Amino acid sequence: QEMLEKRANPNASAAPKISPEERQRRAGEAAKRAKARDEKWRARGTTVLSAGNASAPLGYFCSQRSLLKFPMDLRRIPEKVKMAAKVCQPEYIAQIKKAAVDSGIPRVRVGGGMRGGATIFSPKVFEEFAFPNWLEAVYAATDAGYDIIFHCDSDWTKFLHYFKEF
Repeated sequence: QEMLEKRANPNASAAPKISPEERQRRAGEAAKRAKARDEKWRARGTTVLSAGNASAPLGYFCSQRSLLKFPMDLRRIPEKVKMAAKVCQPEYIAQIKKAAVDSGIPRVRVGGGMRGGATIFSPKVFEEFAFPNWLEAVYAATDAGYDIIFHCDSDWTKFLHYFKEF
């Protein structure tokens, strides 16, 4: 009954709260599994394409808020979205660098995935909200000596000219 009441409350978190220590422990286990997976593929003579998986702030916000709510956030509270992205960006950059260091793979994935392309956002929204984070992440990774693999699901045709910046 309590679970049903929690689910009925739209402000209640669906996920159980975990301590920072438990979160760290789980992250460590995930890193070990990823490293074992990569070593298995290397033993087979395969090159692992990229290290880790980190979501750029805009893509992460969109996946957490939903495709219905997040575009409204961009219209109703654009400065809050920009500030939240600014706060999250250093962690995002740290995650992609850490993934490369931990895995030994000198390539990182940067991008918005399926929730960042021209099928979701207008060029104006992309330029204002996503592109600055992309530039910062790409330059931080290349300055650290990593190659970039752009994660671009869906149709990015309208945004191809932005890639000239890199």
